[in-house]
Amino acid sequence: MPLNYPLHGWNVLYFKLESNNAWENGMSSNNKQSVKQVFIRLSAVVFFISVGLASATVLWKYEFIQTSLTQQSNKALAQQNLPPVNITFDGRDAQVSGLLGDEKQIEPIIASIYQVEGVRKVENLLTLAPEVTTAVPVLSQTSLEQISTLEQKLAKLPLDQVTFQYANAALSPSAEQTLNQLADLLKQYPNIPIAISVHTEKTGTVLGQVKASHARALVVRHYLVEQGIAATRLVIEDKDKDTAAQSNLPSVKLRVLKE
Repeated sequence: MPLNYPLHGWNVLYFKLESNNAWENGMSSNNKQSVKQVFIRLSAVVFFISVGLASATVLWKYEFIQTSLTQQSNKALAQQNLPPVNITFDGRDAQVSGLLGDEKQIEPIIASIYQVEGVRKVENLLTLAPEVTTAVPVLSQTSLEQISTLEQKLAKLPLDQVTFQYANAALSPSAEQTLNQLADLLKQYPNIPIAISVHTEKTGTVLGQVKASHARALVVRHYLVEQGIAATRLVIEDKDKDTAAQSNLPSVKLRVLKE
């Protein structure tokens, strides 16, 4: 019997050592599995970040190309003393829209944009503004008091909000609210004609400023006609080379025609 005690002790010790080894092997296996899972997750994160950065880079280049081509196209029109129009790009394809008073301007505008390096296609959506007729005041149906009242109300309109997108004749979003107020006001005095003029920025050539002034006045007139104001009441008052550009910001002027 005594001889069995040492053997039993060694058996216990061996069992403990085997258990420890098995536990360590199990822990080692679990650790390896955990490290592998972390590595897989990190790899996935790095992959998605790389894809995101690549997509952002492509988008930035796409927008940069569009902005650059728009600026170059507007510059080309200014250099040719052509009126500003609305130019938008989808990649390298241009879409040109806006109002023109002279049909002969359409071809040189499209040609100038085509000549800009990098432009692939130009879609022409330009339209001709209705012929500007001379408005005749109907003073027999309008009292001087009404004319004076209209002038006072026109002076209170926030015409400084009637602005245009840079380097073209498109109205800015803030302009429509003021022009809607103007249309509502003119409807209250249906027999009084109005002269519209626009001072443009002091940029580009003098001839370009005159044409930009006329093009923007046409846009204002066209918008009012769309709101229900008779075209015969609205006259474009063109500016000459000395008055077309007044400041660094465009401004709309309205004048009641009394005679």
